[in-house]
Amino acid sequence: MSELFVCCRWVASLYLAVLFTTPQTIKAAETTGPATGTLVIVGGGDRENIVFKQFVELAGGQ
Repeated sequence: MSELFVCCRWVASLYLAVLFTTPQTIKAAETTGPATGTLVIVGGGDRENIVFKQFVELAGGQ
């Protein structure tokens, strides 16, 4: 094998070794809004007005 081929192969091997052994940084998902909040889950059927009043109050309404 030629000296140039051996050198290129060595450089490529070194590059791949560094590439696969370096820890990759993963960007955290960006969030919007507050980190905490209230979740209102309402099932089917008739709903009392108190549920809607509480929902509006939690949402910052009147």
